[in-house]
Amino acid sequence: MSAATSTPMLRFPSFKEDWAENTLEAISEKVTSGSRDWAQYYSEQGALFVRMTNLPKTGIDLLLNDLKFVDLPKSGSEGERTALKPNDILISITAELGKIGLIPEDIGEAYINQHTALVRPRSDTVSPHFVAQYLAAFKSNKRLNRLNDSGAKSGLNLSTVKGFRIKLPSLAEQMKIADFLGAVDRKLAALREKEAALTRFKRGLMQALFSQTLRFKRDDGSSYPDWEEKRLGDVFEEVTEKVGDSDLPTYSISAGKGWVSQKEKFGKDISGDQNERYTALGVGEFSYNKGNSKSYKYGCIYPNDTNEVIAVPNVFISFRRITEETSIGFYAKLFESHHLDRGLRRLISSGARMDGLLNVNKGQFFKLKVPAPLPEEQQKISNALSAMDAKIAAVSNQITKLDAFKKGLLQQMFV
Repeated sequence: MSAATSTPMLRFPSFKEDWAENTLEAISEKVTSGSRDWAQYYSEQGALFVRMTNLPKTGIDLLLNDLKFVDLPKSGSEGERTALKPNDILISITAELGKIGLIPEDIGEAYINQHTALVRPRSDTVSPHFVAQYLAAFKSNKRLNRLNDSGAKSGLNLSTVKGFRIKLPSLAEQMKIADFLGAVDRKLAALREKEAALTRFKRGLMQALFSQTLRFKRDDGSSYPDWEEKRLGDVFEEVTEKVGDSDLPTYSISAGKGWVSQKEKFGKDISGDQNERYTALGVGEFSYNKGNSKSYKYGCIYPNDTNEVIAVPNVFISFRRITEETSIGFYAKLFESHHLDRGLRRLISSGARMDGLLNVNKGQFFKLKVPAPLPEEQQKISNALSAMDAKIAAVSNQITKLDAFKKGLLQQMFV
């Protein structure tokens, strides 16, 4: 044990002793990494194969929504060294260094590959939960990244992991801290599940509303008529006004997020000499970003919700409603629900791209079909989905605040 000792800024009042420094190897019964060539054992079912992508960027709870499985041969010792046990700690040692995961009690048969280090603390003398939280804290993550052994290519070798130094209080204080932070993590997990459940409900609600399997009634209880179907160009008109000499903030669309200032997205305004040819987009007017993404394979459409006129790339197809009766919210949610994907897929030649964008003809774009219910029903649908957005945003805000609270605790409770 090292002679270096210290105490944290924030601690439970019943503990007074200094924290003592040690290495991961000294407090562990095992420190190793996974084997190569696991792909030959991939299977539809079998033992869980924990990869670096299953380690969270923050916190210590494994991400188990994207699983791989392996089926090892009955004979041979393959996997014995890297078989996981409850309370093992995993550390990513390539690419994104220092992501931490704590193996849960119900893990079952599971293994890791060479991109992850396995640390098995001596649970009779240290708390694995405490050690995992310690390693996941910002200060520890920063130190781990400074120990990069491979220059430009991120990597940690096992000797570096074994020699990584941590500071520990008594086992009783470790367990007290681990229990407290575990309660915070459980609250965060519950909030994230609530956010996910609300998001799933909203997605199902949009599907039901836009497929007309769920309909609103008039205030007097009578039914609205069947929806008309119109061309996009019958409901909207193209926005052609250019920025010219106007001094407008420059924005781009980020799939899944909407409008983002170019200064925020790229660190600077990238429009340059093209700025005067950018489109001046008013509040509530729409743009179609023809760039494809994982979440929007055929591009995405967002209304300008920034509360100011903005400059947007002229490669976007921008448009506004023809009449004030048309609900911006209704069509914003319709576009968010991927309603135009089928029509856009027909417009896009297989693999055809233009300057990195999907090759969508503007004239054909405005011929795409959209539903056109009565304005009163449009507004009811918009209000219902906006209320769901508000609920999701409220939970998301709780998560942000609690996550910041936990990060503050980690800064002050560890040394």
